[in-house]
Amino acid sequence: MLGDVHIAMVSDIPAVGSSRESELLRRGQSRCGRRLVGILAAAGACIPVALHAQVPPGAGHGFLIDKHIAANLKCTSCHKTTRSQPPTTATCLACHGKTYDALAVQSAGSVPNPHQSHEGEVPCAACHHVHTASENPCAQCHPGFAFKVP
Repeated sequence: MLGDVHIAMVSDIPAVGSSRESELLRRGQSRCGRRLVGILAAAGACIPVALHAQVPPGAGHGFLIDKHIAANLKCTSCHKTTRSQPPTTATCLACHGKTYDALAVQSAGSVPNPHQSHEGEVPCAACHHVHTASENPCAQCHPGFAFKVP
């Protein structure tokens, strides 16, 4: 207990429990979720602005932040200047491939290869969104390109 607020174990976070509670947590209507966000904020934890009132990072909402938290990365691992400043492609490539050409080799199993585009070296953030759902902008012109963007 911290004051009158119970600090739950990670396994007790509702996002991994019932689908009803997960939905409430995603919409910011879960008492447990709001308490957890409040506890994390009070402790100085990094909570993305867009999620601050909804879901704490890594709570199982399905965005890339879950994978980054699971890899024990801190906000400052990607946000080099301020928390609100998105990471640059160079920051992403520091962990993911080192160069855009090397990243294209890593994703060569995808047909078509999204990292070998006629658009050139597309910024990572054009497709991959860490705190919100990623998107496939290729499908706007190429409806057959139905690959899933992590």
